Amino acid sequence: MQKIANYVTVQCGMRQMNPVSIKKVYLPGIASWFEMKLVNNQFRAASKERFVSRLLSGFERLYAKLNPASTQLKLAFGMDLALKSRNVMKTSNSFSVQGRTSGDVSSLRQRVFVAMAVGIFFMLRRSEHLVGLQRKGPSRLTRRLVVFFDAKNKRIPYAEVGVRVKAQKVALNITFSKTDHSGFGRRTYHVRQDDKLRDVCVVSILEEWIKITRDKYKATEDQPLYHIPGLPDLSLETLHKVMTDTVRSLGVEKEGIKSTSHSLRYGGATMLAAAGFPEYLIAHYGGWAENSTALKRYARPSDESLAKVSLFMAEVTMKSPSQHYIQDLILRQQQMSKKGGK
Repeated sequence: MQKIANYVTVQCGMRQMNPVSIKKVYLPGIASWFEMKLVNNQFRAASKERFVSRLLSGFERLYAKLNPASTQLKLAFGMDLALKSRNVMKTSNSFSVQGRTSGDVSSLRQRVFVAMAVGIFFMLRRSEHLVGLQRKGPSRLTRRLVVFFDAKNKRIPYAEVGVRVKAQKVALNITFSKTDHSGFGRRTYHVRQDDKLRDVCVVSILEEWIKITRDKYKATEDQPLYHIPGLPDLSLETLHKVMTDTVRSLGVEKEGIKSTSHSLRYGGATMLAAAGFPEYLIAHYGGWAENSTALKRYARPSDESLAKVSLFMAEVTMKSPSQHYIQDLILRQQQMSKKGGK
């Protein structure tokens, strides 16, 4: 078995093939050949060995990186779409209320919206707030890792969130990311906005969510953020359906465009890039490495930020900046020549 698995690894790693072809055509074809040679189906079992599947996954990522045109387009799902999703869910019979009353904050509609807001604002991977790694087990983002602070930057105990004082800041402690090689994770936070932005302020959204689900359903600190005792957990399939229906409501019907939980991460990065924020700040929130190629794929500037660039360059042109820099360069060269002469 080990020899056959090694053979699979070498063949798949060396051949420059589309990973889809390897999984769906190449491996099954060789498996059939081995079966005809009476190897007792060992090749098919070996192709599913853990280190073989890891190599295939790595090869698939490398192939997508070297051949970006072959990958499907990714959709950025921002807070404007999250707001629209509430109306989509309200008018759809597919998303029934799971709370005790139609206006209950613990309804499926509100739970989906909270998950969207957190995913967008903190640019989280699905394994960081929805499910465990490789979709195994519950989310490890427990309520204990959502920390609120008052105006004096003092931590608000879980039992007092939303009770006496308004939280001015909320932080997420992500210590279990698949890309966290240091073991320290990342800690990012957002500050509270004015009441006129309450519907899109992640501090207000999370504060209300914690308060009501804690007081009404007795949700404890050690439970996942979106879990409500006595109610079914929020599934990826439900979230994806809401997002897909929201996009479709805009008349977007294009093959190759997918709206998934990872689109929330794209959406947050795209929103910051559109506002002109530097890549290092976007990378800080999303946990990307320096000079990440993944970040560059979807952190694109918006029309508004490009218009600001055009305006800036037009205004600076009237101040003759190039002439200033040329004069400065000549002056520095003269000073260097004098030093060299000495």
